Amino acid sequence: MRSYRSCWFLFISLLFWGLLPGFVQAQTCEGNCQDGYGVMHFPSGNRYEGYWQGGQKTEGSTFFANGDRYEGHYLANRRHGAGTYFYQSGNRFEGQWADGRKVSGTFLYVNGLRYEGAFQENRRHGQGRMVLPDGQVLEGRWAEGAFLGDGPAEIQGTTYAVVVGIADYRDTGPGNGDLRFADQDAEAFAAFLRSPQGGDIPPGQISLLTNQAATAAAIAAALNRQFRRAHPRDRVVFFFSGHGYPGGFVPYDADAHTLLSHQQLRTAFQASQALDKLCIADACHAGSIRYGGGNAPEPQNVLGQEDLEIAVFMSSRAEELSLELPELAHGLFAYFLLAGLRGEADQAGNRDGHITLEEMFRYTRGHVVDYADKHAQGHSQHPIMFGQFSRQQVVVRLR
Repeated sequence: MRSYRSCWFLFISLLFWGLLPGFVQAQTCEGNCQDGYGVMHFPSGNRYEGYWQGGQKTEGSTFFANGDRYEGHYLANRRHGAGTYFYQSGNRFEGQWADGRKVSGTFLYVNGLRYEGAFQENRRHGQGRMVLPDGQVLEGRWAEGAFLGDGPAEIQGTTYAVVVGIADYRDTGPGNGDLRFADQDAEAFAAFLRSPQGGDIPPGQISLLTNQAATAAAIAAALNRQFRRAHPRDRVVFFFSGHGYPGGFVPYDADAHTLLSHQQLRTAFQASQALDKLCIADACHAGSIRYGGGNAPEPQNVLGQEDLEIAVFMSSRAEELSLELPELAHGLFAYFLLAGLRGEADQAGNRDGHITLEEMFRYTRGHVVDYADKHAQGHSQHPIMFGQFSRQQVVVRLR
């Protein structure tokens, strides 16, 4: 019997608690929004205050609904020229823009890091230097956000991980909300991290929380403890297997006040100095982590924003359910993810003894989609990956 990592009982509760998004506003103008100074209120909740020419923004400030703010110049309604972008997280970029994208300047991170140099597609790319809080400097070539120096784009430090799997929930039972293999998924992923292929990560650097141990408070404490230990050259990983809802994941003791929201995860990742961040989840509606919620009229990126360098790998699209099958004794996504990381992704790739993020994604997605189409009686499941990361970042070195 197959089961789905959904959470419809919680979704109904969210409607009752008023945690789902509201309605769209109309677009209005105050002043002269054609040739002069005017204030434009957009349906998204964004607001622009500044100068206009021919009905297009030229210089002023945009206040975004998510709390971000941009002050500077525009061309054809895109950020262009000198400008400063203030992120709600506390990060800030000061520099030059072209066609809405960063070109060069200084990025100041709330965790104490500072990058000075070139950008491409809003990522660190080209010559640049990262100044660390202790005064050390990483200077040289960057590509797709990753520091290359004179060598390959691979992890140079250690790994800190929080691994969560919940099959047995407090307020549900077998056949009535509980899952079968989510805890086994987490245990298998933690075992992989401790293996030679996974990096021989010491047990003290892995927080494994399953079933009743995976309360909202315990997960938050583990994220804070492990992620704050990491230095810039390290990697931090969050793995979750269990129920999901549009806007977050479900801890063991879920109720109106004890949910694991995507925004909470973003805050935890944001606080870490690690330049290599990886978030993996096998849960229904996992893809909604890309946005502020499942039904937002104009979705806002939660973990994939340009001020957070992270690879986010989700088991399904926002509107899809994630499948677990007894013949695999795992979630469908977790089964092929682990198979790929243990070496199959390299065999299906260039067989160079390394598995990159791109190889991990292509192998896992291809097998999940194919297996679901052939064996799940019309059920479709499409893993997705997004964020700010180098596709050639090495995640596994095979031995």
